[in-house]
Amino acid sequence: MPQPQYSEFLVVAAQDTVAKLLRERGLHHLKVTSRGRHVVVYSEEADGEKVSRIRFCTLGHDQFRLDVTTHPGRWEQTPYEGPLPQLCDTALTDFSWLLAEF
Repeated sequence: MPQPQYSEFLVVAAQDTVAKLLRERGLHHLKVTSRGRHVVVYSEEADGEKVSRIRFCTLGHDQFRLDVTTHPGRWEQTPYEGPLPQLCDTALTDFSWLLAEF
């Protein structure tokens, strides 16, 4: 099945939104970047290694899917889809262990 079209501007705006929501929750150890249609939340370890935690995949206008990392470099889709603020809340409550500082 072909991927739906997405806007680079939508991804950049989503990246800014996720960064703002994380800062508001005091999760300053997490950083946000974008890769194609994905907004990736990661941490940077003391040795400089970047560890991906979760990502939001653009599905279309104002619709995203939450994915979680299972192994380094591997992503698992979750059944969670919807507007970005709602998915951020879901990630912060249901997947808080993935976002914890370690």
